[in-house]
Amino acid sequence: MKKTIVAILAVTSLLGYANSGQTANKERGVSADNTEVNKRDASDRTLTADDQNNNAKNLEVVSKIRSDLVNDSNLSTYAKNVKIVVLGGEVTLRGPVNSQAEKEKIANVASLAAPSMRVQNKLEVVK
Repeated sequence: MKKTIVAILAVTSLLGYANSGQTANKERGVSADNTEVNKRDASDRTLTADDQNNNAKNLEVVSKIRSDLVNDSNLSTYAKNVKIVVLGGEVTLRGPVNSQAEKEKIANVASLAAPSMRVQNKLEVVK
């Protein structure tokens, strides 16, 4: 019985957490549906993670950037989840961020993680 109650509380808590994110997006005027962005990113002209060569150097750069972003408590969830593609000596950053400051900070993190690579900052400020 105790395990059932704990499980119910856990599920209720998770549902509340998920709904709080949806509410925050609605308040900011941001749609949780990013179908149009995904369609754009699926075009031949837009780099995606599928285009990236999975050699050790590229994976190391992506891992370093992602780790630095995730471990920065000052960045939003959007900022921590940007798309990072390393290809042909370039790091391409895509996705929504909350501010111009976040956009610049992420580009700086990428530049520090890959000093010999050019950074294409295609992040979009949403608000």
